Amino acid sequence: MFWKKNTQALLKHHPHHEALLKKLKNVTAPDDLAPYETTEGDIGVVFNGLPLHSPKGAKLEAQQEVKTNCRPALDRTHLILGLGLGYLLEETCKRSPGPIVVYEPHLPLLKFVLENVDLSDYFGQRRVRLVCDLPTLMDIITPLLVCFEPIDFLSSGAYALLLQGQMGELMGKLANLIDDRKRDYRTARYFHNQWIKQFFENLPHVADCFDMTHLQGKGKGKPALVISRGPSLDAALPAIKQLENQAVLVAVGGALHHLYKYGITPDFATFLDSRGMKEQLHGLPESYLKNITFLLSNFTQPVCYEQDVAAKVRYTLLSDRPFADWLSKQEPRIQNYRLLDGCGTVSHIALQTAMLMDCDPVVLIGQDLAFPNDQVYAGGEKLETNGKGVMTLKKRENLFTGPSQMATVEGQNGETLQTLASFKGFIRFFEKTATANQQKARPQTLYNASLGGAKINGYELRAMETFVGEWQDFRTPDWLSKQLTFPEGYRKKTLEKLQTKLRKLKSELYECVALLDQLIVEGVDTPNNPQLNRFIANHYLISHFLVLDMIDTRQRYNPAAETPEEIQKNRDGMREGYKQNRKLLHDDILPWVIQSETRVLALLQSDGQKAAQPESVLS
Repeated sequence: MFWKKNTQALLKHHPHHEALLKKLKNVTAPDDLAPYETTEGDIGVVFNGLPLHSPKGAKLEAQQEVKTNCRPALDRTHLILGLGLGYLLEETCKRSPGPIVVYEPHLPLLKFVLENVDLSDYFGQRRVRLVCDLPTLMDIITPLLVCFEPIDFLSSGAYALLLQGQMGELMGKLANLIDDRKRDYRTARYFHNQWIKQFFENLPHVADCFDMTHLQGKGKGKPALVISRGPSLDAALPAIKQLENQAVLVAVGGALHHLYKYGITPDFATFLDSRGMKEQLHGLPESYLKNITFLLSNFTQPVCYEQDVAAKVRYTLLSDRPFADWLSKQEPRIQNYRLLDGCGTVSHIALQTAMLMDCDPVVLIGQDLAFPNDQVYAGGEKLETNGKGVMTLKKRENLFTGPSQMATVEGQNGETLQTLASFKGFIRFFEKTATANQQKARPQTLYNASLGGAKINGYELRAMETFVGEWQDFRTPDWLSKQLTFPEGYRKKTLEKLQTKLRKLKSELYECVALLDQLIVEGVDTPNNPQLNRFIANHYLISHFLVLDMIDTRQRYNPAAETPEEIQKNRDGMREGYKQNRKLLHDDILPWVIQSETRVLALLQSDGQKAAQPESVLS
């Protein structure tokens, strides 16, 4: 009756719903559905022996759930677990303007609802998405959690029982995500200002950097070795040396010293962290680095951008999206970007680079993610702890380290190995990448030659020496450099665009500081100030600058405040929050933006003098 109307609405803004509808095409609606009338006079249905809505009132139940668990906001995602007959979807659409994701894994029930209930007014909204499987659901939720976007979870009591077979897996995955999010929040809170500062320090170098789209497909048909600095790297070095002309070599920065000592020059070296990169580069000759292309995050330690290397390629992480959008989407546009999921480890960046280049096969080396025989890194670096479950390696000129929480992990032979707590999260991300690879139309072959390390599902274990003799030489001195070229005038145009962008951002920051000054004087007792919300909605990068301070401010806010004292406490908390916002923007970020703008202008003037010099000589 309503199949055509509902399906047309689903496809109106989201063509990817086509895959879901294809799954439903051969599904038969269940025979055992039993409709019933609730006390309030609306309709419910019994499915698998369970009434999906309250017999006292389906609409009333949905209204109560939305009132309790749905916080209306444009930037808040609402996840509905179970479509039912659509009551929760209807009430959520009415209550909040935010995005809505409906998860309904029971295909026969979904087929019945799409045929018999007119939900086209809701499915036809761009903000509504319908999913029927856990991997797709997790693909949607993960970037939201990574970027600290707020999510509400809504469901009826009956649906919790209906989904109990899947709830364990779903809750387990969400627990891991929330665990990772807590760790990411702590990391972000600690490094947030440093990342912003280093973004603006690195920004003038954008004019000399390629973006990751330039590497797409450049390694097609070539094997790739993804080289990390785990203990197993030592045994793999002889085979890497024999294969260096037959494979694309993508190394993490921490592995460079080991490769240099063995006479191996990788094609790429990846750098991610905002600290410790100086130590990774310490003592490496300029003549060695000049032959390597650096893969650099927006926020990595500026010393990496300052090196004289073969080429520099910037990559953008999911968490960098506001900065990437500012560069690539807001006028004047500077660079395209392709989002990578850093997952906290530069090794994962190296793997994604090899896969983006379409290399096949891809071999992990030194990716132990554990400490077999108490060895932490290649080169015999031994594990040191404080006896209380914390690793305490000593910092040196070529090793940046700090106290790190220990844990255990399953080894490749079922044994228990010591590792870091953060490494357990890294293992999940490597496994997720392998799972996503298998779902591609043409999956790449993934091997793990890090023998003796942690078990990583999805990668075939294989000793490094077994690859010797399998592949053909392809390397010429310019095989990569001839594929990485800038169009004429690129540097000058990019610097001019940067200058325009920075000047505009500086003006917007002054405007935001003035607004915060006004709010501090006036005093407000709610974190949802319309003026500030409107400004932030139109200035996404400034919103990102303030996101962690705003999370802290909201946590101080008491929405149940009633007495004058409680209301005044809220008012004082908001004032302190706005003072904190003002200090960050005025005392920290504005000087960084001004410094970056000054450097861009100096480069433009310097380039102009260089361009004019030959003319003056000729004259």
